[in-house]
Amino acid sequence: MPIGLVVGTLVFLGVCVILLLALSQQNINLLTILGVFPFVVYFVNRPDVWLGFIIVLWQSLLKFPQAPTNLTICHVFAFLLILFLIPYRLIGKVIRRKSPVRKYVWFFVAVLVVTICFRGIGIRYLGSNMWGGAPYVILFIFMGLFLSADTITVSPRVWRVSLIVMCLFSLIPTLGELVYLLSGGSIQVQYHFIQPSAFTSRILSNVESGEGMARFNVMGGSMFIYLPFLLFRQPFAGKTIILSIIMIIFAMASAALAGFRSAIIGQIMFLGIYSVFGSERINWRRGFVMGLCVMLFIFIAAFFADHMPLSMQRALSFVPFSNVSWEAKADAMGTTIWRIEVWKRAVNDIPRYLWLGQGFAFNPRELMDIIAAGAYIRDWAFVVRAYHNGLLSLLLIFGLPGFIAGIGFLVSAGLEYNRIRRGEWQDDNLKRIFNVMFAQFIAQIIGFLLIYGDTQVSFPVFLFQAMVLEGIAKTKEVLQYEGQIEAGAKMIRKENE
Repeated sequence: MPIGLVVGTLVFLGVCVILLLALSQQNINLLTILGVFPFVVYFVNRPDVWLGFIIVLWQSLLKFPQAPTNLTICHVFAFLLILFLIPYRLIGKVIRRKSPVRKYVWFFVAVLVVTICFRGIGIRYLGSNMWGGAPYVILFIFMGLFLSADTITVSPRVWRVSLIVMCLFSLIPTLGELVYLLSGGSIQVQYHFIQPSAFTSRILSNVESGEGMARFNVMGGSMFIYLPFLLFRQPFAGKTIILSIIMIIFAMASAALAGFRSAIIGQIMFLGIYSVFGSERINWRRGFVMGLCVMLFIFIAAFFADHMPLSMQRALSFVPFSNVSWEAKADAMGTTIWRIEVWKRAVNDIPRYLWLGQGFAFNPRELMDIIAAGAYIRDWAFVVRAYHNGLLSLLLIFGLPGFIAGIGFLVSAGLEYNRIRRGEWQDDNLKRIFNVMFAQFIAQIIGFLLIYGDTQVSFPVFLFQAMVLEGIAKTKEVLQYEGQIEAGAKMIRKENE
């Protein structure tokens, strides 16, 4: 039986069930779910476009009205794709890529299941009296997507277009916040469809009062740093150089306006890594020149930082002899001191959670207690498991087994994708896209290990990036196989002639 017919029948039955439930319970929220099904019907016959659609939505933070804040449209469509690929794999003949990374993801899945069994899931919809279980759902979705997506063959064109549009759609949260701020907070309807930033309401009060530090939700603009390398074969040659420089400056300014020092450092690392590994041969000279140019720009910006908003000054405070105000320095230094105190206390908790981690679920009463005691600023990180250190976060939340699974995943993925990068490629555009994602992935790993990292924040990103790299590797193998068949057919034709 054709796969499309099976899934189409299931979709039709699903529509009928949801419609009957919505009418019987008079629940308008269930009716809104039906809006997904026209897309699903189209995507049934184009799973490659379905995957591309998920990539496009990844950084948009778009969500369905009345849906949980942490659950975006990207998550919903990713979950539906995973379900779709189950009969796709069972009924169809699918050629899957043999990747050494998969075993570590399965190991991580097992660690998550064990942790949930002993520590609780923290999802109230499932009857739990604890909070904090949303990261489990997101991790399971992206793990499932990683393990399933290599059954789909995506064309080089779909990969390129999806990633370019993803960078453009990353501005949607920024535009939503801009509307909110310009209206003085009176227009909030956009937040029925966009995840709000944790700083949004505070930003408005800072802007209106002219006091405090307004850290704007413009991190989406930092994704523009990848656009020159996705759009142009030679971004720093000929007519494209000016546009490429403008996009990179816009990306770095966006990261600075959000006030994140780690984002600026991550962008510098990406540019350096791509400059070194972005061509057929390792080019240390080009990496040195790129690093020199970027650092010169950063030092010039830091020299004139006193004319910039406080959030940008904060982001540039790590630069030696930067000309930033005492307010920005104090805010940045306060965060650094707080992190060091968190890490000192967290290290003492390692023996307690060495074999079985804390998990993400926590008792909400603990949060209320520290608020009542006036210790929220000092202790909230321990309650919600936000240690701001990749290694400590992984070890404390999932124990030694999760630490081995997580680090094993990162190391094996880095080695595997570096091996693929050095191989032969049939399509130059596909190779360039892979190199961009590879440089992004490695920069994220370095940042997680050395600068900033929280398991619930970083690992969904790692899994998404690895899924894209695995998918591109699958496309590469298919193109090579088709090239070999075509070459064999030509030889047969010549022999027959």
